[in-house]
Amino acid sequence: MLLRLFFADDQGASVDNAQALAMTAGIAPRARAQIHALVAERQAIAGDFRGAMASLKSAREAGLLDLLWLDKCPALDSLRLRADFISIVSDVQTAVAKK
Repeated sequence: MLLRLFFADDQGASVDNAQALAMTAGIAPRARAQIHALVAERQAIAGDFRGAMASLKSAREAGLLDLLWLDKCPALDSLRLRADFISIVSDVQTAVAKK
């Protein structure tokens, strides 16, 4: 299902399905964070910046700790100057420092 985010014709349905998967009971927080991160990438690629930021926030709430991905992922380039993106990066940096 997650591969369909990037290869299916109906991107909206793929995003909706992935988001539903992330909210499924029993999904480990780390997996939930990764799913939200993949959805954020897809949304950013599609130009849905509000959706991408909402997915990034969900990823962070699920325990996202991947600073390298936030810093280097080309799909997120269009988000990096946004104040809400900078805030998420700061939150992740704080969480990583506590680990």
